[in-house]
Amino acid sequence: MEAVIPRPGDRVPKPIRYDLIIIGGGPAGLTAAVYASLLGMQALLISPNLGGQTVKGSKSKNNVGYEFISGGELIFRFQDQLLQHDYLKHRIAEVKTVQHCGDHLKVQAKRGGEQYEATALIITTGMRRRFFGVPGEQRVAGVQVKNQESGEEQYFPVGGSFIELGWMPNTETVSSLVDLNSRGEIQIRPDCSTSCEGVFAAGDVTNAFGKLVIIAIGEGAKAALSAHEYLLNVRPRKAKK
Repeated sequence: MEAVIPRPGDRVPKPIRYDLIIIGGGPAGLTAAVYASLLGMQALLISPNLGGQTVKGSKSKNNVGYEFISGGELIFRFQDQLLQHDYLKHRIAEVKTVQHCGDHLKVQAKRGGEQYEATALIITTGMRRRFFGVPGEQRVAGVQVKNQESGEEQYFPVGGSFIELGWMPNTETVSSLVDLNSRGEIQIRPDCSTSCEGVFAAGDVTNAFGKLVIIAIGEGAKAALSAHEYLLNVRPRKAKK
């Protein structure tokens, strides 16, 4: 879907309202989306891509039903189940802001500024590789090495580089909404709920133990079940007001 960028003076359309918005399209987000549809929720999935870091992986081992399967093939199967069977609406976009507005949450896309509202939210934004922050570090042509004892420096030309500094959770857009731990991960309870009412999280972006695809899948399903239960409980409260 191509975003339409509003011009100055254009009337801002009223936000579209859903039961549930899922941010992130990796294994946790895609699983949450499938379960949200099966549970009858009006849901929207927003993500800059479908697959997340799993698409970039090589072989995924020991998944239930598959001894070996590539990351790309695994995500293709997710996408086929999600899109070909028309499970729910999805929007390919990056999220700019997430706000808690009393009895609902508001999500705004970066490009175009479209706004969406929902009673519940699931965050499955995953992680990204950590880098030094040096310009051009992903296109290294050589390495300068300094001997700390002698002070001697030596240059080694290289054809490529492998930088492994760990991973960073993608929590910038929700850092003021939910509690994070010292590593920047979203802190969740056993039911995937967070410190903010109506907001759930699943997958590698959380402090859940084990950064594995199969764990992310289970957490995504759990988050959808928890969001569904939350919606069932919150609707009677709204009706009494």
